[in-house]
Amino acid sequence: MTGHVLPWHTKAMERFRRALAGQRMHHAWLIRGAKGIGKASFAEFAARELLCEQFGANGRCGKCKSCLLSSAGNHPDHLELIAEEGKTEIGVDKGEISREDADKKYSRFRSHLLGKKAERKDPVLENHFKKFGIDDIDQLKNHLLDKHIPIDKLDAVLGGMLRLVHYFKSEGNNQKINPRLEAYFKGRLGLTSYHTTQVYKTARNIASGRFSDE
Repeated sequence: MTGHVLPWHTKAMERFRRALAGQRMHHAWLIRGAKGIGKASFAEFAARELLCEQFGANGRCGKCKSCLLSSAGNHPDHLELIAEEGKTEIGVDKGEISREDADKKYSRFRSHLLGKKAERKDPVLENHFKKFGIDDIDQLKNHLLDKHIPIDKLDAVLGGMLRLVHYFKSEGNNQKINPRLEAYFKGRLGLTSYHTTQVYKTARNIASGRFSDE
């Protein structure tokens, strides 16, 4: 399947490209609609956009190694799984892909999603979190992404979370949130109530040494 954008896909593809360019991609996209509108074609095209190494304002470049591999149907991270007729689920142990390989592909996808943010380390921030038992800050980042924290706000959230951990350490986990800290997450960063709840919970667990149990 080559994949292409049909006229009625334009707005959806524009949203997809904005999310990709702004590093606001979630770990998965659900594509739904009536039969015959080109969902599979859209998914195929979007996958190639996602894998492009030189993605720009106009989409994938079509010339980089990833684009050439995708076009040839040989990209190692581009895999199409189709459910058996009459079934709605795809088993990873069917023989087409193992659970271990699926996990590895997801890990590579997450690294691709993080892009240079994952490679650009903040040693000061890392050292502060190490004092609280967080030896692998990427594990913490992935945890926050799994809680749907926007990727473009991840670094700012980590900075604020460090202040939260100090606060819980000094004031106790049962204390109410300092209004200034709450204003930072909700007002300055624009996090939703769900997001802030997840950040508070994670910070409390780090302060009490229970983050690894999550």
